[in-house]
Amino acid sequence: MTSYAKVKWDIIEKWNSDAKYSNSYLIDLASEIGVEIRNKRADRKSIVAKVSDGVIKSDIEKGDCTITEWGTFSQEQTSFENYMGSLGVPEPELDIDPDTHEHEHEHDDGTVHSHPHEDGHHEDEHEHDDGTVHSHEGGDEPHHHHEDGTTHDHEDGDEPHTHEEVELPDFKKMSKKALDEWAEEKGIILDRRKTKAHMIAELNKQL
Repeated sequence: MTSYAKVKWDIIEKWNSDAKYSNSYLIDLASEIGVEIRNKRADRKSIVAKVSDGVIKSDIEKGDCTITEWGTFSQEQTSFENYMGSLGVPEPELDIDPDTHEHEHEHDDGTVHSHPHEDGHHEDEHEHDDGTVHSHEGGDEPHHHHEDGTTHDHEDGDEPHTHEEVELPDFKKMSKKALDEWAEEKGIILDRRKTKAHMIAELNKQL
């Protein structure tokens, strides 16, 4: 397992022990890997922290480096925090989530992918009784599927139900009292102290 903290601290130790890695050298290196150093007169530690992130990201994209954990409580992380001192530790500028490696698995064809959840499914995936697995917003929340492929969530999920359109009255022509009474018949409680517009908005929200 390789932690982000260890890789970063190894880079920093190397750069600080070799005179070749001057600030100007690191700024040129940053330009090569697409890292922008806005203040070229910034504290060396800030430059080192930013460019080292860029180097790690570049190595990951090239396949030269694999990060399997952040190493948040490691000795290397503590060393880095002590090194940065009062400047503070910047947030890593990496588009990776090392934690997903914990749930990686390999298929017979050699492909590898990860399932971040304990049940082996991604956040929005769920499995049906027939063994099929697919994903959509809401995951395993109660939902059902239509023959045209659309899916939506609601209480009772796949229980038999209809989608008959109910003709609604013109709420704008109704008084606040009439609105309140109509809503109450549908099991919706409105606050008549609110404006009529607010009552209509709340009613439409709950229908």
